[in-house]
Amino acid sequence: MGSYTTRGLGVPVDLIEETGQPSKRVPRSADVVTTALRIMGMEPHQFFIPGGYGEVVGLRKA
Repeated sequence: MGSYTTRGLGVPVDLIEETGQPSKRVPRSADVVTTALRIMGMEPHQFFIPGGYGEVVGLRKA
C-alpha cells in the first residue's frame, strides 16, 4: 500500500472514503487498518475508527 518518494513523502493512492466518495491521497494508519478489516470480511458498521478512514482501492476482492 503506497510507497515513498525520494524525499520521504508518501505517494497518494486511490481510496474510498468513509462517506463512500473516491479520493486520492497519502494513506494513513487508519486506512491500512480499515483495509485489513474489510479484507477479513468486516463491514463498516462493525467497527469504529476515530478521525475517519478510507479503504485502499484494489486490495479487496469485489
